[in-house]
This record gives sequence, structure tokens and C-alpha cells, in this order.
Amino acid sequence: MGISKHTREDRRLHICISPDCNNNCIFCMEEDREARKRRLTLFSKDEVRDILLNETQCKDVTFTAGEPTLHPDLPLFIGWAKETGFDRIGRVTNGRRLSYEPYAKNLLNLGLNHVVVSIHGHNSRLHDGLTRTPGSFEQTVGGIEVLKALSEQYELELVLAAVVNKRNLEHMAPLIDFLLGFNPRQVVLNTIQPLGRGQSLFDKLVPAYSDVVDKLLAVVSKLGNSHIVRLIDAPPCIAVKLPVENRGEMEEHKH
Repeated sequence: MGISKHTREDRRLHICISPDCNNNCIFCMEEDREARKRRLTLFSKDEVRDILLNETQCKDVTFTAGEPTLHPDLPLFIGWAKETGFDRIGRVTNGRRLSYEPYAKNLLNLGLNHVVVSIHGHNSRLHDGLTRTPGSFEQTVGGIEVLKALSEQYELELVLAAVVNKRNLEHMAPLIDFLLGFNPRQVVLNTIQPLGRGQSLFDKLVPAYSDVVDKLLAVVSKLGNSHIVRLIDAPPCIAVKLPVENRGEMEEHKH
């Protein structure tokens, strides 16, 4: 993220750690999984520690790439982040492995306090169809329920996120209603990025930004707690139609 535009407090360090994923999402931005595996397999534990020790521009770290819970050293990395002094220690996950409560508790005890769980449908037919992984909806919901039950005890920030595409756009109302039922800190709707599979399947998956904004506007106008729903990565010239509280940022990044 550009240093000139962001303060220390609103910058986030993303560390890509996992070359593998147990979902096979049709809209995945990383279509070449073998290339990702070759790249991230070369990324050592020492390099992760060096990044945590040397990054002084923010106090917010998120472990991501592939499915981070599949990395055997994720607990070690979370512990290092805590020792180093990061205030917010999070990760982006499909939540499936978090359905095992002992595993989830261990990560929370080590310092994990912010979790973004990706869930793309309000039922197994829609979600499993998008992840192309039978049974993934059931496990993801199980992970969310475990985190919800533990959130107060551990002061955990639970965020639920969905990638908006042509397949789930028409189901936005029941999807948002379903996600709000878990009482998350926030519901984030990510506009699909035309990268990877999103590029190769552009015509089948990528809706017009205006269609996404219009659909969301119709939904939030009927919600009493719509302020926790945010649309991310929609151009400001189109997102301006939404109430201010529903407009998320367009992320900037620097590798």
C-alpha cells in the first residue's frame, strides 16, 4: 500500500503462506495453482519471521494465499506476530478447518483475533457449486458457528465475505440475510476480479458494476442493520449510489 496515502493504522500487511487450497473456486484469481505452489514452497519460515520483525509501517497482519489453515506452521506464525507486537492478527480463510473447535481455540489462544471467512452462497447448492467442492458449505458453516460461539470469550472480530458474481448476484438478498444471522462484525461483498479464472470465464462470471450496486441498494434499503454490509472494489463513480456506510474502499497494494 502506498505510504503517502495511508497512516500506520490503516495499512495491513498480507503474508501469503499456503501453496494449497481445499476448495477449487470457479472465480479464483490464481488459475495456475502449480505456479503458486512452486512460488510459495520457496518461502521459508525464516522469511516470514523476518517480515514480521522488519515491517514497522503497520500493526495489522493477515495470513492468506491458498488456504492458510492448511499450512502446518500457521500456529507458529500467529505466535510470532503476537510476540512481535501486532495489534490485529488475522487471516482470510474458507473456514472449513475451523469447524474443529480444538484447532480454532489453539489459534485464538496464540493471538488470532480477526478472521475473514469466505462464504459465497446461502445454501450448499450455490456455495458448493461455486467452490466446486462438495461438502464445503457444511464445513464452512460449521467453522463460522465455532467462531461465533468463541468470539465473545476471545474478543474475536468475525467478518464474513462473499465474492459477488453472476451466479450469486440474483441471490444477494437471501445471502446477506443468511450472513447477518451469524451476527458478524461486518459483511463484506467483494466484486469479482477479472483475474485468473475470473478473466478466462469473464462472460459467465463477471456482472456489470452497475448491476451489483443496484442489487445491493435494493437489499440494504430494506435492512435495519445494513451499516455493517460493505461493497469492496467497486469504482467510486458507481458506488456513490450507495449510502456512505455501504461503500467500501478500493484496495491499493504494493508487493
